[in-house]
Amino acid sequence: MDFRLAGRDINYLSADDLRYELQIRGVKEATTVDRMRSWLRSLLKVELQTGLVIGSLGDHGSEIAVIRDKIDALTAELEAFRGTPAEANKIRAQLVHTFGRVNRLPMGETPEEKEARATLFTTVLTIKSSFDEKLRKTVDEQAVPPSTNSLVNFHLALASTPRRSPPKDDAESDDDTDLLISRLNPRNSQAANTAQQTVSIRPKDLRSWNLQFDGENMSVNAFIERAEELCVAYGVECDSLVASAIFLFAGKALVWWRANRSSLTSWSTMCSKLRAEFQPPDFDELLWDEIRTRRQGSTETVGIFIAHMENLFSRLNRAIPEDVKVNVVRRNLEPFFQLQLGLTTTETMAELGELCKRLERCKYSADGYGKSSQSTSKCVEPDLACSLPNRKTRSHPKVSVVETTALPRRQPQATALSCWKCDKVGHRAAECRTVQGIACYKCKRAGYTVRTCPSCNSVATRNTTRSGN
Repeated sequence: MDFRLAGRDINYLSADDLRYELQIRGVKEATTVDRMRSWLRSLLKVELQTGLVIGSLGDHGSEIAVIRDKIDALTAELEAFRGTPAEANKIRAQLVHTFGRVNRLPMGETPEEKEARATLFTTVLTIKSSFDEKLRKTVDEQAVPPSTNSLVNFHLALASTPRRSPPKDDAESDDDTDLLISRLNPRNSQAANTAQQTVSIRPKDLRSWNLQFDGENMSVNAFIERAEELCVAYGVECDSLVASAIFLFAGKALVWWRANRSSLTSWSTMCSKLRAEFQPPDFDELLWDEIRTRRQGSTETVGIFIAHMENLFSRLNRAIPEDVKVNVVRRNLEPFFQLQLGLTTTETMAELGELCKRLERCKYSADGYGKSSQSTSKCVEPDLACSLPNRKTRSHPKVSVVETTALPRRQPQATALSCWKCDKVGHRAAECRTVQGIACYKCKRAGYTVRTCPSCNSVATRNTTRSGN
């Protein structure tokens, strides 16, 4: 790694670091952070072209105290390092700046001062070696070769210590730090490249983000991820959020921030402490169980399901081998996709996603299949058209069947002939020989009908009386 300050390092320096770099180059006026960065870039170009001589700043004792504070901050940054290019570039810039300050220290007049300078050199170089080792380990973990039992091995290794890289020879141990940073996870490379154009953020702009973490309704990883995405979108450096972090917290998270804000010197440090406070102790195990039981929904497309799984994988604190991801996702796909993929081999998530997309298109096409309804009269080649049966079906009224209980059927009874005139059987009244002629039907009085019978009809009785008078 080249220990000379470069333009790529400027955006990762704090305001105090920028002010120091300008002052040792002869610029005493303190202005805004953006202007200090612009001036420092111009001075670095002049320094590269003309070999500008850089002096020292401050007395020996005070400068040593500042350098020790820088080393403590570097150590904290290194402990919180999670393998992202943005974090790696920031640590690299801080290393270059701190090494430059140690290098510009006067040799010292007393043995103690000389010993202090040598100790600081050794400490910075040790941090650089530890940083390179972490970079190599991260790159190795992101490129773990597939293995048959990798799914089981990863599950067992969640609570274990990560394996160390094999020893390297001298030529390989001097691997360039910048090359290792370039090999980090490419998913975060865009954020790292954009960071070179970042600016500070004003508190009133931060309020407009409408982003707050209260420790209840949003996971800490979702909050950090959203904040970093907004920083990239607005061209803002993440470290500038620390000074205005009061607008990012509410509820018990705000109480936690007030108690710890003096120790939150950088964004990475704050994220590390947030995870330690608001994540359960067995977070990786719990999240891994959640990943293994996450199934594709019936209305969830393959692309959305795989995107959700990728985000879940990224929130683990340990890098996951590619073949483990593929195995987990294949097991959690809908049964249709699992059956179709049974005889295929997929080694990467991209390959699995492409195959599933093709199967998804075939499934939609099959689900939308219907019989031909095209009339032969509209075909240009009617003899080759699909022939449909021309059957006219008669419509029948719908009959509702109601169950009823059948009543017993009455049997007809035979009746004998009887005469109402004489009350004898065997003949009718018209055939009666006992009482001949007419007779009253009610009282059977001969010579009268019911209408003329004086006994049965009061009107007839009155008429008979009048005629007698």
